[in-house]
Amino acid sequence: MCKKEVGQNYYADGTDYSGDFFIGEKKINLYFSIPNKGSSFYGSNKLCFGFKYDEQRNTFTYLDHKVPKQQIFMSLPYQPGSSQIKGSIDIGDADLSKTKNNAYPSPLKSSGEAGYYSAYSNKHVLYGDFSLFSPRVVFINVNNSFFLFSCFQIQDLLKAFTSQGIQYIYLPNQNHFISVPSIEKLKNFQITVVTSQSQPFNITILPSQYTQKLADGSYQVLIELATYMGSITLRNRVFETYYLGINFSTKQILIAEQINQQLQSQL
Repeated sequence: MCKKEVGQNYYADGTDYSGDFFIGEKKINLYFSIPNKGSSFYGSNKLCFGFKYDEQRNTFTYLDHKVPKQQIFMSLPYQPGSSQIKGSIDIGDADLSKTKNNAYPSPLKSSGEAGYYSAYSNKHVLYGDFSLFSPRVVFINVNNSFFLFSCFQIQDLLKAFTSQGIQYIYLPNQNHFISVPSIEKLKNFQITVVTSQSQPFNITILPSQYTQKLADGSYQVLIELATYMGSITLRNRVFETYYLGINFSTKQILIAEQINQQLQSQL
């Protein structure tokens, strides 16, 4: 790629460039920034597919009329023991070879929360047979593996652990750290969201997806406190079992079950 300097980026403390990129056989010109060594963004490698604001520039802006639809779809293969996140992005349209029964991902009803891709919950959240405090909105964020629950959902979960006879450590002053000695008794989470056709879509989160083994052999429950009480946020572990997309123009999340026999065989 040949890049051309086009100006300074004072927000990122770096230099802006333009250059040609190829998606398949199609060439597009993108603007991008390279932060200086002293910048807090130095070393970052990010491609922005952010939520649609009035005149913001992101990758979708440059892909307009270059791909069939202003959409991307993401999948994250299950890789036990891997320290790196390695997945795939399909730009423009879904790859149905990755979905169960070749189903096209269902668009979810957007909650309209400013600045975020989100969906309405039908206020149905289960941990096994235990009902948890129900959120109004479900967010999806790919930044890390920690799910975000409200304090009410965390308290309901701990009550469920007690009912099951599961011993746990809970440190509310340390980012609401939770650990358990084993995942054998843990149950699946089921979170129900609403499609654009007002139909329920159940998202199942497995114990192996919401826990992480620690050096002492115990398991940390990957849950942190949500700042918005009426919400729950799903993180990148969901991509192991679901094929998720976002539609830039409609501001919707799209979702389908992913073909992933390797993860199922580990359970």
